[in-house]
Amino acid sequence: RHDLRLIPTLIDFPIGFEISKFPTYIRQLEFIVDRYKHDNTIMAWNLKNEADLDFKANGKDEVIRWADLMIDTYKQIDAQHPLTIGWANIENALILENKLDYISLHHYASITELKEFLETRELAEKPIVIEEFGIPSNKSIWNLYLHSESRQAKEIKTRIDFYDLHKLPWIIWTLYDFDEAPSDVFGKNPLARSKQKGFGILKVDGQKKSVVTLIENSFKR
Repeated sequence: RHDLRLIPTLIDFPIGFEISKFPTYIRQLEFIVDRYKHDNTIMAWNLKNEADLDFKANGKDEVIRWADLMIDTYKQIDAQHPLTIGWANIENALILENKLDYISLHHYASITELKEFLETRELAEKPIVIEEFGIPSNKSIWNLYLHSESRQAKEIKTRIDFYDLHKLPWIIWTLYDFDEAPSDVFGKNPLARSKQKGFGILKVDGQKKSVVTLIENSFKR
């Protein structure tokens, strides 16, 4: 009814990247993708959320080897929907570019860093989507002077203006604030967990933040 489309993430919390675990991942892909491959609500699939964050614990070569095989597995099941990987860091964005249908960046770094990356790209190369970006608005004992709704709105406007200037599609993180930010999801660092609670453009109760008007106006241009 609202012409919304989804980019489901197929795998997030991994069980390891050893070859012995590959059959489990393959069965997961087969079950989910085969079930929904004819669903027009799906715009694309994201194979793995921020796969490069697993490099340190599991080894970069091992993670890339795993992703390479999973891409091949996916393409045997669904030739209809594009496939991407959401990368956490710009320096990893071109990994397996030749096998993916478009590049997905999670952009929490500086605009300068993204600008330098874009300057290395050619127009004929794979399209780039800003699959995640956002700024927290919540204050806590960990960030009394760093975050506010007005700062969130100002920074998001700056980024949207840059993305629009460079014709980069974007998806904001995230819709709602969180009541809790569990350590098994967001890590044990209290500052990081506190920030994660406030990335929403809506408060926990659904009340709009000031950034919502800004986003609505960006679609009226």
